Amino acid sequence: MGVKSGLIKGNHSGIYHSAPPLKISRKVFAVMIANEFGLDTSLIEGVSMESLGRDSKSSLNKCLNSMKLFHTGFKFMNLDDSLRQLELDSWSPEIVKR
Repeated sequence: MGVKSGLIKGNHSGIYHSAPPLKISRKVFAVMIANEFGLDTSLIEGVSMESLGRDSKSSLNKCLNSMKLFHTGFKFMNLDDSLRQLELDSWSPEIVKR
């Protein structure tokens, strides 16, 4: 049974975040993606939140809380497997070179 049909048949309601329960920086995530797709990771640079010059204060933790979906019994793929699947589904480094 798919996650959507499981939520519907289980009479669940509300917002369910489907991101895996994982906390990594945007730079680490970008490097992982580049590595998986054979791209040059030396082109990726991290930036601090302060350097973005935003006026409003916000939390540094932008991770989605997926515990609500986790408690339904949903099994998340790990990040490495998800990236491999993404590459298999649609990615080609030649697209980036255009």
